[in-house]
Amino acid sequence: MTIVTASLVAQLRSRTGSGMMACKSALLECNGDIEEAISVLRKKGLASAAKKSGREAVEGLVSLFVGDTVGVAVEVNSETDFVAKNAQFIELVNGLAKTYYNFEGNEDGFLNAKFVSSSFTVQEEILNGIAIIGENIKLGAIHRITGDYIAKYVHSAVGPDTGKIGVLLAFNVDGKFSNNDLEELGKSIAMHIAAAKPRFVSISAVDQQILEKERDVAREKAKLSGKPEAVIEKIAEGSIRKFYEDAVLLEQNYALDEKIKIASLIEETGAKLKIKISLKGFVRLAIGDPDGNIVSII
Repeated sequence: MTIVTASLVAQLRSRTGSGMMACKSALLECNGDIEEAISVLRKKGLASAAKKSGREAVEGLVSLFVGDTVGVAVEVNSETDFVAKNAQFIELVNGLAKTYYNFEGNEDGFLNAKFVSSSFTVQEEILNGIAIIGENIKLGAIHRITGDYIAKYVHSAVGPDTGKIGVLLAFNVDGKFSNNDLEELGKSIAMHIAAAKPRFVSISAVDQQILEKERDVAREKAKLSGKPEAVIEKIAEGSIRKFYEDAVLLEQNYALDEKIKIASLIEETGAKLKIKISLKGFVRLAIGDPDGNIVSII
């Protein structure tokens, strides 16, 4: 008869997060082989986790993983904010970001990709997290951005590069530079994006249908206020300029110094470094934000 010691049960609990009796039973089933017992617990956990997968999950975290020219942002949702602060949940979110960074396939196939440092898939690791933590966990938005330099910022952080809001920013650069040259500029603008919530990188990136809707609203307001036809178009164009200042990153006033626009801030930094810096795009993922996630890439 296999003897399962308290020490062995404790090791299995530490590695899986499962209950004491479940660990003891799995070890007895596997003749004390801890690796086989882990596999048994995970398979049982995947079955029970599937029952929780339909429950609403609106809390969670965003995690970033950045290299020299590539950055990824991954949103993972949980049912409660309490679980979002759980160490095992944070570890799972970080692992998903690292896995997506190393993933080379189509986004639709990510759930079937091999999870980093594991023999299981992304979907199986998420189900395992559900089984251990006891709440539904869902993979939310995932985005990848590339450029000559990638900046990042996390707001309400619970760990390195993981928090409630995550921003990635990509620059293309014409000329020689080091990452240190652009670190301050990149982080400052990423922080600005987190606070200001721009919807587009540049005027050219704005959808023309959105612009026409803005013009139509401005025209209708002008008509209702009794403005003469001769000035209605001027009012509409003024409304569009205001829209650009509110919604377009390069046209916004810098949050830390409203006397300067983001476009001018980038241009001035490039002039000092004797390089040309172009803003390629940004990703802003946010948990519980009514404005939702915002992605704009030229």
